[in-house]
Amino acid sequence: MPTVKELNIQLENKPGTLAKLCNALAGRKVNIVAFQASAAERRSQVHLVVDNLAAAKTVLGAEGSTFTETDVAQWRVLLGGLVKPISTSTMLTVE
Repeated sequence: MPTVKELNIQLENKPGTLAKLCNALAGRKVNIVAFQASAAERRSQVHLVVDNLAAAKTVLGAEGSTFTETDVAQWRVLLGGLVKPISTSTMLTVE
């Protein structure tokens, strides 16, 4: 299965922080391909897969963001692709 780099970013948990990061990425023509976020009391963890990793890392460095990179499985799901596995209770596995 193909893999892709995911950026794991620590952000302050306050209004506008994620918007500022997304605006900075857009300014460098970086598109977000996949996104997940979770929040705690003071910090948020944001996971991004982007189409231009080098430019995204430059933006994160310029913003002073703390981040790491992780290899994650890349799985393209076509429109409606999860309906059958979920409706038949079939377990999806990744090797």
